[in-house]
Amino acid sequence: MVVKEDVKSDHPLAGTKAARMLAQGIQMAAERDKLSLREIAKALGHKNPSMLSQWANGRVPIPIERVAELADALQLDGQLFMLAVLSQRHPSVDWGIIEDRLTPAYAFVERLQSIAGKPIEEFEPGQVKVMNEVAADPQADRRWISAQESEMIEALRILTWPMADDEVSRIAAKLYSNK
Repeated sequence: MVVKEDVKSDHPLAGTKAARMLAQGIQMAAERDKLSLREIAKALGHKNPSMLSQWANGRVPIPIERVAELADALQLDGQLFMLAVLSQRHPSVDWGIIEDRLTPAYAFVERLQSIAGKPIEEFEPGQVKVMNEVAADPQADRRWISAQESEMIEALRILTWPMADDEVSRIAAKLYSNK
């Protein structure tokens, strides 16, 4: 079940961000966990999937009190989903003040989570360490090496491991001066 933005719908809330987020979350859960809509609905405590389908298709508004449960079950960002549901239920309120502050940061976090394939809370300590170093360095791209270069760097680390830092610097300076 997918809500398509380009298809006209008789459902009054079909084009809302909340309905689109819910539909996408259901679709991703179905693909990721190989679950049917009925199985997803059952896991959420519904006897049949019709209510979940109606929320995702924009036929009826998503209940605010179900946001946390839906977000958790479907691995949606709870804060962004809550904001979308509030906007769906109260469209006359200008939610831009809150959304403008949340969206860029959460979009970035969602992109990182998508790349890593897991929530940011489950990142390995080494991943967090590297991201902290990158954030602190205004020229972080100069540190980047390709996957092919990483084997060479590992070999270089093994070869230079017993050397002192000043010795490594002296060798590097000599290599650069020969160019």
